[in-house]
Amino acid sequence: MRELEKLKMGISIINFKEDWLLFSLYLNILSKDIRTNNSNLPVSLIFVMRYLIKLGKKYNIDMSQAWERWHRKASQKIYSSSI
Repeated sequence: MRELEKLKMGISIINFKEDWLLFSLYLNILSKDIRTNNSNLPVSLIFVMRYLIKLGKKYNIDMSQAWERWHRKASQKIYSSSI
């Protein structure tokens, strides 16, 4: 996932201000696009990813390490059905 680090280095955070309401709106739109199988899904996903990458750059988060940690955690989860 070193590609995330490359993206982080290439993105500008000039005038980037954390706006959690805006991020919530991006997530809402992405959620609707996923549920309705909207053709704008790739665009919505890009907006969310761009926001997260800018946030990672602002706080100097190692995106590759964060991804690996999440992936390890998600891979170990066991889901069961109550039915």
